[in-house]
Amino acid sequence: MPWSSKRFPDGLVVFGSAIGLMPMKEMFDAFAATHPGAAILSRLDADKSVVLFFPPVAWEFGRMMGGSDCEPPSRENLALLIGDASALEQLPG
Repeated sequence: MPWSSKRFPDGLVVFGSAIGLMPMKEMFDAFAATHPGAAILSRLDADKSVVLFFPPVAWEFGRMMGGSDCEPPSRENLALLIGDASALEQLPG
């Protein structure tokens, strides 16, 4: 099964606004409860977009958030958003 990713053009809306923060927090809490051992990874692009990456085990969750299929990301500039930190170690450099 493929990875999925979702780009948020205005990263500040995703992580900084009261409107965006609560629904995201609820979704991330739901993810943590239903996907033990999995992770959601994030990257801040040069244009200030935030891209979330969902591994195959969380593919359905990524699609539920409006994500599209993608190749596995490289570890470069990637951060753990929620979940198992070992997910980063499994990615290509």
